[in-house]
Amino acid sequence: MPRWGKAKAMNAGSEFRATREGGGGAPCAVGPAGIRGAAQSSSRSMKGYEDMNWDIAEGKWTQLKGDARAKWGKLTDDELDVIAGKKDKLVGLLQERYGKRRDEVEREVDDWMSAR
Repeated sequence: MPRWGKAKAMNAGSEFRATREGGGGAPCAVGPAGIRGAAQSSSRSMKGYEDMNWDIAEGKWTQLKGDARAKWGKLTDDELDVIAGKKDKLVGLLQERYGKRRDEVEREVDDWMSAR
């Protein structure tokens, strides 16, 4: 478990910056918005993970089309061919066909993809 070393006051006391003793790790800022630094990098890494999953989906789209057709029956074979494993195209077409909000459809697509 790392121990925290020095903490410097910055911006007239509205933010503190702490670093781990021994110089390991990136600085982490604590301010009015809460902890920044580590939380931002983990959300970025999750985005990279999602991108990697969709890169794989593009390569395996012919296998995934059957699952997509079973889940979203309103999509035609031609539309599934046009989607070609692209998340944005799938989300857009599902939004049109089913009349749902974009964030709802994205969550549904992400859940479907994570089950693969």
